[in-house]
Amino acid sequence: MLALKFFLFYFCGERPIVIKPTIDNKICVLCNRGKKQRTKAIQTLLNNKIGNSNQRHEVDHLYYCLQQDVVNDTTLSVPGSIVVYDNKRVNQPLCEFDGIIVFPMRKQGQLVLLEAKNTMQSARASNCLGQKLQKLKIGYENVNMVKHEQDVSMQINITK
Repeated sequence: MLALKFFLFYFCGERPIVIKPTIDNKICVLCNRGKKQRTKAIQTLLNNKIGNSNQRHEVDHLYYCLQQDVVNDTTLSVPGSIVVYDNKRVNQPLCEFDGIIVFPMRKQGQLVLLEAKNTMQSARASNCLGQKLQKLKIGYENVNMVKHEQDVSMQINITK
């Protein structure tokens, strides 16, 4: 978890990061090898029946995104809340991601950011994710956002 926080600290412009568990009292980062193992690990957390409907919806979206990926490699999944704090104002949250997937062994699309909305407003998730990236001054293009029902995910290349 510390290595992931270190990576996210620099990815988010050297801002403090807190990863909060949502659907498990202790687990907020999973490391798995293989497509079946990563989805099985998320399903096990969902079977615990912990978390409110919004938190469970966020992890359901993470589960869906992991199911869509067919590459059999190592994955770091965050079925929790990733809070990015303002580095000038202590304890002031700047934004929050609903989940993150990291594929450390890939040459392209190593990071997937997730935004889940437990509502049927279709463009709300993409607008929200875009606003978060703008706050962090991370360049993106709307065409890179993949919609699934009311939720959205976006793959980002962290190497050139």
